[in-house]
Amino acid sequence: MVRQLESLLEEQVKRGLEQSLHRGAPGIETLHFISFYEKDDSKNELLLEFAKLDFNFLQNLYNKELYELS
Repeated sequence: MVRQLESLLEEQVKRGLEQSLHRGAPGIETLHFISFYEKDDSKNELLLEFAKLDFNFLQNLYNKELYELS
């Protein structure tokens, strides 16, 4: 478990160094964080489900807005 935690933390640090938050698109960064969090054994399943629902809701909203503008 310790090795897995170290691996997940290492992956997050590498991602953070490659793509700073102020330069990245928030939606893409959210998706990356959700995928990191899914791999964590100590994750809160309810929180993860809400994060996915929120992400999908916003994606649908953005798609509707884009459709209306085009």
